Amino acid sequence: RGGEAPPRRTAEAHRRGQLAAFAQALDDSVRTVVGTLSGSAEQLQGTAAAMSEAAADTARRSTGADRLSARVAEEIAEVAGQTGALARRIEAVGGKIEHSTRIAAGAVEQAEQTNHTIEGLANAAGRIGDVIRLINDIAGQTNLLALNATIEAARAGAAGKGFAVVASEVKTLANQTAKATEDIAAQVGTIQAATADAVAAIQRIGATIREIDGIARDIADAARAQQDISAVIGSRVQGTTRSIASVSSDIVAVNRSATETGAASERIESLARSIDGDAGRLREALARFQASLQES
Repeated sequence: RGGEAPPRRTAEAHRRGQLAAFAQALDDSVRTVVGTLSGSAEQLQGTAAAMSEAAADTARRSTGADRLSARVAEEIAEVAGQTGALARRIEAVGGKIEHSTRIAAGAVEQAEQTNHTIEGLANAAGRIGDVIRLINDIAGQTNLLALNATIEAARAGAAGKGFAVVASEVKTLANQTAKATEDIAAQVGTIQAATADAVAAIQRIGATIREIDGIARDIADAARAQQDISAVIGSRVQGTTRSIASVSSDIVAVNRSATETGAASERIESLARSIDGDAGRLREALARFQASLQES
């Protein structure tokens, strides 16, 4: 029986050696796992902190962008209102210009009618001049006949005295007629000169009115073009307003996503701290296990 002790001690020593080797291998494995867990936990904490900071920065920026887009939307709404008011004013101006164009066209027509009337008056004055010349010729011939009658009455002596008186009166009437026709001719000349001046003035007025009418038509065309441009601007402003509203909605969504990302990063950071704590507790448990093995 005394010879059995050495083999038992040898087996015990072998068992202890195996346990020590197992404990060392387990320690190495656990340390590796714990180191990996600790490194991963630290990396997770760093990543979570970076995510949290990025989410906070995104939230701040999106909030600022949302406020900016709101201000831009307000300014664009104001521009849209002003554009609408401008379009209404242009429409009113265009209506007034078209009314002025119609008035100018009527004035041109009236000027042309007046011109025709004055030209008719000038033609009538010309015909009056022809009649006056005819009367003047007749008065001259009458005066010549009265002179011949006076000569014949003088030849007749006492018998021709009565005829001489009549011839003298006819001559006097002929002279008065000639003087009257000269006065009338002078008046007709004055009328013809005034008529010519009036015709020239009305022609100039007509030309000016036609020029004004052309300018008014150009202004009316420009007003209509401006009205069309204002309508296009208004349509584009409305489109921009809708786009800004869509962008504002997207910014709100980004802000919400950033908030959710920040919350998720906080949860990840909490999980990393929990993993780091578990790794520490595993390290402590391993140390206690090794101590118990050594005691046994």
